[in-house]
This record gives sequence, structure tokens and C-alpha cells, in this order.
Amino acid sequence: MDAIFLVDGARYKLCRPKNEDELQGIVEEHYRDIFGQDSIFFDFEPKLRSTAGIGSKPDGCVLILSPKPRWVVIETELSDHPLYDHIIPQISKFVKALENPQNRKSIVEAIYDEINRDPFKKALLEKQGIGREIYKFLNDVVSTKPSIAIIIDEKTAELDEVLGMLPLTAEITELKTFEREGVGLDVHAHLFEPLYEEKEITHAVFDKEKEKFYCNICDMEHKTGHAVGEINEHLRDEHGVSLEDQVIDGWTRKFERLMNEYFIKKGEGKLPAHRLSWDKRLNWVNSSTRALVDRLNNLIKKQITGVTSLPKYRWYYFYKGKTEDMNSLFTVLMLTKKAIKVRIRTDPKTFKDPKKWTKAYKGWFFKRGEEREFSISAPEQLDYAIELIKQSYNISQ
Repeated sequence: MDAIFLVDGARYKLCRPKNEDELQGIVEEHYRDIFGQDSIFFDFEPKLRSTAGIGSKPDGCVLILSPKPRWVVIETELSDHPLYDHIIPQISKFVKALENPQNRKSIVEAIYDEINRDPFKKALLEKQGIGREIYKFLNDVVSTKPSIAIIIDEKTAELDEVLGMLPLTAEITELKTFEREGVGLDVHAHLFEPLYEEKEITHAVFDKEKEKFYCNICDMEHKTGHAVGEINEHLRDEHGVSLEDQVIDGWTRKFERLMNEYFIKKGEGKLPAHRLSWDKRLNWVNSSTRALVDRLNNLIKKQITGVTSLPKYRWYYFYKGKTEDMNSLFTVLMLTKKAIKVRIRTDPKTFKDPKKWTKAYKGWFFKRGEEREFSISAPEQLDYAIELIKQSYNISQ
């Protein structure tokens, strides 16, 4: 029986692509969600195939601009097709074509022409400071060996065998589509793991010497300083970043208290209770999130020995042993309506996150090691979450 996906009581059923073209269309539509906002998709149209000497075309490529420029060849596949016969010959022919410098030059020129025809693509490169040397940039990137991204509707044992035979480094993501029962694809959802590590967005920064906050969104040169409260109001009213979502480098608990006082003095009334207490926040979130918190809490205490846990302010802390020393802190839970945000302490030299769930934050809860965060919104994510949490436990004192 195919999977059923429930969203706030509405039932969604698995909808399998009719063909590879349909799956490729989904990838083209959502490539920035798959590969990151700093990526650009290019199709290997017939003109490019013939000039590049490619006998069998891949389904496209993505130019990734940051943090390290690279390019990725895309293969969309259906799990019920003969994967070995589809993928191996196609990629092998493409790699063989790349051995010819003239073919690489043709690819660069075709991509360069498309960028010049598309204002959006050109603007994205200019945003990265590449606007004046686009051709050189493309030539440098295409001179490197690409990786391959295989987008498939369902992972199979045959796909694992194929990976060991590919001449390029491969990344895989399983992309499933669900349609709402009784409505069809007019209301749908896609489920997949992105093939990039999300960058931390810092909306503002605190300058200790000047004792001022500076907006990173509209004031990159940091000319206009703000006091605590003012910067939060600025981010909220000018840029639409809610108080919950603001990320400010140098933020402390003292600033949190001063911000609360600032808004109360402005006559905006007392801050909502869910911003002040873990218990109130737990009551504020969706019932499914409350249930997920309970399951995660039980799993931590069941699978990790000697754990002390307690609420603090609007967060929930886990310590190694009976102490509440900050060096023993290994996990902190934060809540949104629909998800648990988990902060952990990591050692960059040993930390393993093969699914690339986590992203780094400058120390808020953890002053030692590297602080990282990931989100949980479904029970099936709990097992992997525990693996990440255990690594934090093991390096805590």
C-alpha cells in the first residue's frame, strides 16, 4: 500500500510520476529548493548537445555559486526503469565528451549565452560579485570535474550498485509527490532531502566597541547603529523578520530582557506568554508538536544514561549527569508551531551528519565547540535525531 501523508487532518496520497519528463519538470520547478538559492539551472537542449559532442544527453545541469562554486549534472530516473542501462551509458558518454577541451568550451559558451538572455540568472551572478567576469568564472567552473545528482522517485538496491560504477561523485535524493485526496494535483506536496547545507542567515550584528547593533540586510557597510529593541523593531517592521526568526550575532540573554522591556514601554502590551515560559510555549504549539516533544524526551532518557533535564525560560535543557553546569549541557529544545528546533554541541573534527540536517550557529547556548541546529517535524525523523544528539552527549563533560 502506498504511503499516506497527513497535514493538519487532510489526507495526501502518493502520486507516482507517469514518466521521467514529469519528474524532470518538478526538478526544474524546484531546483533552488533542491540545490540552494544560489544555484542556476541549465537544460542540455539539442543545440548544446550537438556542439558539445554529447551523444546521450543528461537531464540538465546546475551551476552552484556559493559557498564554493561548482557544477552538477542532473539525472532524473524512475525506480521501475532499468537504472544500470539508463545511467551508466549516459554519464559515461558525457564524461568522455568532457575530455575534449573544445566540448567544454562549447558548454561554457552555451551557458554564457543563456545567462545573457536571462536577466534573473545574470542578476544572481552579479549579486555574487561575478557580473564583470562571467565568462572567466564559467570557464573556471566547467574546467573542474562535475558531480552528478540523481533525482529518483524511490531509492532501490539496484541504484546502490550503480553508484559504485559511476565515473563521477554522485549525490542522490528521493523525491516523492503527494496529492490531496479528492482534489488531485491542484493541491500537492513534495517530499525530498535538499542537496545542500543551508547557510546561517545573520540579520544583524552587535558591535561591542560601539555598543550598537547594525542591520546586515539593508546596511552592509554598517553606517547606522541601533540600540537593543530598535534593531528588533527595524528588522520586524522594515524587513518583515518576526521577533521569533531574528538571528543577531552577539545576542545575549541580557539583550533578550532589554528587548522585552523596550516593547512593553512602547505600549505594545505584555509579550505573549509563549515567549516567556516553556510550559506556556508547549501549550501554544500544535498538538502533533507536543506529542513529538514527548516522544523525543522519552527517547533521550531511554537511550542515553544519566540525563538531567529541565525547562529554562522558553527552552528545554538536557545535561550530562546531575549537574546543571554549562559544560555538561548537550541539547536544548526550542519550539515553533509545527516543529522542534534542536541545538547541540559538536566537535567539527569528529561530527558526522551524512544527511546534512544541521547548520552551524555562533555560540548561543554552547560556548565551547561548534553549535549546530536541526529541526524535527515528524516521528520518522526521531531515530536520526537521536544519533546527532548522542554525538553532543559524548563530547560534553
